[in-house]
Amino acid sequence: MTHTLFRNSFLGCLLTLVLLTACRGDKDKDRPEPGKPPVTGTARPIGNTTGAKIEKQIGPEGGTIGSGEGDIVVTIPAGALDAPTTISLQPIENTNVGGVASAYRLTPHGQTFKKPISITFSYETIELLVQHVSTLGIAFQDDKGVWQYVPKPNINTANKTVTVTSTHFSDWTLMLWMYLTPYFADLEVNATQTFKAVRVVPVIDEDGLVPLVPPGGTTVPVGDVYPLETKYIKRWELIGKGTLTADGAQAVYKAPGTVLPDFDVVALHLNLKSAAVQLLSKIRVSGSSVQYRIDGGEWQIRPAELLGGNTNMGVIHATDIGPEFTLQFTNTLGDRTYTDDEFFSLMDETLGFTYRSFRVIVWEGRFSQGSINITSLKDANGYLLGTFTVLDAGKFPNTGGPNKSTHKIEGKFRVKHK
Repeated sequence: MTHTLFRNSFLGCLLTLVLLTACRGDKDKDRPEPGKPPVTGTARPIGNTTGAKIEKQIGPEGGTIGSGEGDIVVTIPAGALDAPTTISLQPIENTNVGGVASAYRLTPHGQTFKKPISITFSYETIELLVQHVSTLGIAFQDDKGVWQYVPKPNINTANKTVTVTSTHFSDWTLMLWMYLTPYFADLEVNATQTFKAVRVVPVIDEDGLVPLVPPGGTTVPVGDVYPLETKYIKRWELIGKGTLTADGAQAVYKAPGTVLPDFDVVALHLNLKSAAVQLLSKIRVSGSSVQYRIDGGEWQIRPAELLGGNTNMGVIHATDIGPEFTLQFTNTLGDRTYTDDEFFSLMDETLGFTYRSFRVIVWEGRFSQGSINITSLKDANGYLLGTFTVLDAGKFPNTGGPNKSTHKIEGKFRVKHK
């Protein structure tokens, strides 16, 4: 997010924020307390345009206009306009601290309508960022630069859309008003990560935790990122291999000392009056690792290291106790077939055989079909990424001689440069 939640995509472990039912005191106790963030918003910069403008002329008969990707659709009913008007929408930078995906500028700016129009955002393409649909909403930026959340949006979980009505144009965005941050953590073994429960609008426990509309207002001003009040928090819980140390609205997760093939789960139980709600987040504990499977069998995930990552030739080795895994390749992007210099090998000394990207047919040696594909030489986190497939790997006895059979081996790797 500008804080916007979705910047940097994804996958290794699951994190759940659960809002449970509990009996609480009277409503006044849920309102902002002295010294707490007031029910006011924070002015944000006006977002710059990031894409092409889409225009359509709509008259008194009404009509619709939407982005090509279907992220936003504006529906103008008959009678909302007195005369044909050029309506446009354009993607812009999202400066809402709770915003997800692109914001959109609807013009003519300040255009008002005689009947309410509908503004619909789709959350289908960013669904993984949505920790619970009840925290979704839509906001517009007012003439003071403050984003204003529109209460009680219509959330259609079947179509994965959020809709509000309005009588004016401005800059609009889909947003989350409460969330767990970060929504995704990619951790090395033994690493730590602090998770925080936060909100960007004042909230009240009123048939569920909802944004608090200020007295005399019709919208909720979006402020800064605040910790969720501890009075709503009951306990944190960890279901998984790591450890979790909780302190109010945050908890520190420590990854285990081994790569995890499955997700860990963390749950934050809250004291609320209504039914349970879950906010979902993810943790991946993989670090430098290689995964592979033989003949469509169970995936094996093993810690690995990269040797020669900054030279012409790279080699990936598994670093745990087990079959000796080796993948050698030239350090260039893209696919390459198997050769003497670019090869796969998996030697099992216990069982006495080795899989190789090579096989013998009628005493004639041939390189296996398949390839090694380097998709990133060094991503933003310093990892070499790629996949490999050996369609007919020879299975050779370690004592010597030709392969006895051939097998399909497929895998992927994510190893960090030293």
